[in-house]
Amino acid sequence: MPTLVHLTSHKNVKRILHYGIIGVKSNVYCEFEGQQLNKEIKKAVYCMPILQNYYISHQWLRELKRGGQKNFVGIHFRLGAEQLVWVGHYNRPHIQVTVNEAIARIMNTPEPQGYEIIIPRSINSNEIHKVKHLPQVLGWRYYPEAHSNKPTCACLMCIPIGTIKSKKLRQRLEPPEKSQNYAELIAELKEAIAIDWIREILFNIYSTVRGGNREKANDLEFLLAHTNVEIIEALASTLGAYKGKNAINMLLKLCTHESNNVREASATSLLNILKQDAIVYLNNFKNDRVIIQVLNEYINNITN
Repeated sequence: MPTLVHLTSHKNVKRILHYGIIGVKSNVYCEFEGQQLNKEIKKAVYCMPILQNYYISHQWLRELKRGGQKNFVGIHFRLGAEQLVWVGHYNRPHIQVTVNEAIARIMNTPEPQGYEIIIPRSINSNEIHKVKHLPQVLGWRYYPEAHSNKPTCACLMCIPIGTIKSKKLRQRLEPPEKSQNYAELIAELKEAIAIDWIREILFNIYSTVRGGNREKANDLEFLLAHTNVEIIEALASTLGAYKGKNAINMLLKLCTHESNNVREASATSLLNILKQDAIVYLNNFKNDRVIIQVLNEYINNITN
């Protein structure tokens, strides 16, 4: 059976060994029935095959570290050779083939940097073979051909928020504008439409609230009705900077959301606000494995 590797933060290992690798919703640029289109995959797991070329198998590590996580591990798992997957270079159309065909395509391409395999389902815990600790300097950043070249664009696509040295890079490439106060951020949030821009504003609100007035969580209440899951998850994280009944009630409501990521962020924010007092609230969700996992990790951290 082919062996593949999924790269993830070391913080996720316990959860993955217990529940498996949970696929995430993703849009894949693909070639399907003679047409090129964006196909939505409800549970996508990104990975690479284990090859003789160690660098190629783990080439995505440094790029993934730009997300802010410092220590990545490789989750090795095995799949049946006939499992259908999507394979291709990250910015070119992907095609659907079997795992064996996907591996052969990567091995035979003249330049395999930038290739990826996407499995359209979650990986069960019994399919996981082992967890491998990795050198943290593997792979490329920004794009496969970048090598030591520095980025020349300060946009959020090229230098996402939270990536390593992102602040210094943006300041060098694009002098910072005057920071906005809380009232200006809320006004801009109510006018914003683009998903990435709303998330950016929420990030700025989180930073502002932590050092200012934390009693005004109701300013964000209008976002509860938003239909985009990424925004709701960002809302749940941002509420962790507030305090008071409004923030707590909104987070308790989000703890019943259908998205695992939203419920996880909501439980984490409740713990940020209430500390150990949040345990009473979260115990009401004892049938929700995502929330209970967050709670158990918190309890382990404070008892160790």
